Amino acid sequence: MFYAQFFNTGFLLLLVNANMSEHSPKFITQFIRGPYHDYTPDWYSEVGNKIILAMVINSVMPIVGVVSTAGVPYALRMLDNNWTGDPYKT
Repeated sequence: MFYAQFFNTGFLLLLVNANMSEHSPKFITQFIRGPYHDYTPDWYSEVGNKIILAMVINSVMPIVGVVSTAGVPYALRMLDNNWTGDPYKT
């Protein structure tokens, strides 16, 4: 899972947005013609934001998973007893 995540967010995103037309070997770099030659302010606002967003989502989702696993059954129990807290009332 780590390798797939690393490839998708770390490597593939950089490779797609890179412009390698000035580098060799030409038979490989002719296919890599993204909009950015270097790390410019535009690169940071476009590609950097996507990388940061992916990191934030990946850091928050385990917490969301734990809270939803524990919180949804609790909320359904409370909804079943009309939010009174009485476990015998249904």
